[in-house]
Amino acid sequence: MTSSVSKLMGKEWWGGEIAPKLRELWAAHGGLLLRIAVVLVAIGTPLRLLRVFPNLLWDSGIGSAIDLRARYLEVHTWFAGLPVYGTVETADYPPASYAILWPLLGWLPLDMARWLWAGAILVGLGSLAYVMARAGKASTPMQWLFMALIPFSVYPATAVIAQGQLAIHCLAPLMAGLLLLRRGRGRWWEDVLAAGLLVISLAKPTVTAPFFWLVLFLPGRLRPIMLVLFGYLALTLLAASFQDASLPSLLQGWRNQESQIGVIHGRANLSWLLAAAGLNQAIVPVALLTLLGLGAWTWRHRGVDFWLLVGVIGLVARLWIHHRAYDDLLILLPMIALLRLAKQPAAPARDLARDLTRDLNGRDVTAGLLFALTWVTMVAPSNLLSRLPAPAPLRSIWLGALWVTALLFLLGQARQERAKSSRSLLVEGLKPSEAGAGV
Repeated sequence: MTSSVSKLMGKEWWGGEIAPKLRELWAAHGGLLLRIAVVLVAIGTPLRLLRVFPNLLWDSGIGSAIDLRARYLEVHTWFAGLPVYGTVETADYPPASYAILWPLLGWLPLDMARWLWAGAILVGLGSLAYVMARAGKASTPMQWLFMALIPFSVYPATAVIAQGQLAIHCLAPLMAGLLLLRRGRGRWWEDVLAAGLLVISLAKPTVTAPFFWLVLFLPGRLRPIMLVLFGYLALTLLAASFQDASLPSLLQGWRNQESQIGVIHGRANLSWLLAAAGLNQAIVPVALLTLLGLGAWTWRHRGVDFWLLVGVIGLVARLWIHHRAYDDLLILLPMIALLRLAKQPAAPARDLARDLTRDLNGRDVTAGLLFALTWVTMVAPSNLLSRLPAPAPLRSIWLGALWVTALLFLLGQARQERAKSSRSLLVEGLKPSEAGAGV
């Protein structure tokens, strides 16, 4: 029966033959490969950081801390009551972002603000490293070291540091807020703290906004989302009070400026593809439809593993609208989901009837290979492919193909987990809708 089912599904060649051999190879040589990877990253990461931190802290060259200096100018211009949208060329952030950034940039000279910014980066990377190791189920000191080094060693982190970008400042409070909502007991102080962290993460909403479907659907109560909405609205009104223009005019000015910059910049995303096809007018509608579709998917799969949801949303957040290399830091989140799947052992033969799909799919091996490919791509120099004798878009094509493949894989795993959960609930006499958000 097992053989006939395998042939019917067309997956015996992978889950039944290749995947077991790859598991054996990893069992025999995985420890050595892990040690080699740790040594290479432990050597390369300090060299990378020593190269980019001077750009952030004191280099005054044209490209050094260029985004930090732009945000510094925008914040000071904004709170001086001078017009920003349409006047400052780089100003493509919503009003609330300038209120969120003021504690880091608004009260110090630029030279001192650079050091405060760098300190926040180190704290953010440290928190992401802890989340990576803890959520990735590190079980040995070597695994802890490998996973904790990942956020420090990937090319988007160095791009963020060198240019003074926001991805680290946004992803660290985002994950802290989501995990507090997930693991907390729903007490007032927990919801207020989580909401505060989530509002801070909205300093760059194109990076973090898609994750707010989790805030809406997973806690199972209204208070967290109301606190987030109230907090963000309060910061928007606070920022607007320093400008002469009305709030609707400010929002329209931001939208116009953001659209122009978004069409010009970015790679490996839907906006980039639409702009390349001459469909600039479709960028905003397609982005909104993608966001709404993600919301519907999140609602439908709200009962599956939390990290599967985070991984899917992380990939969609990277692909849904214009992003550049520094926002590739979002890929850390699907890497966690892939790592967790890779560390789930295959079902033993006696449990094949209960867990047939896993054995036939070899999903732990597939997840491990996708994680390995993603890790190699992320720790390799960001301009490596551009140096090869190949067409200029090669890197974007490779990244897009890898991310879409990972997205399709995680979507399939979420669908299987939801179907398995639904069958269990039906056996227990419950409707799927009664399960709630038990993540």
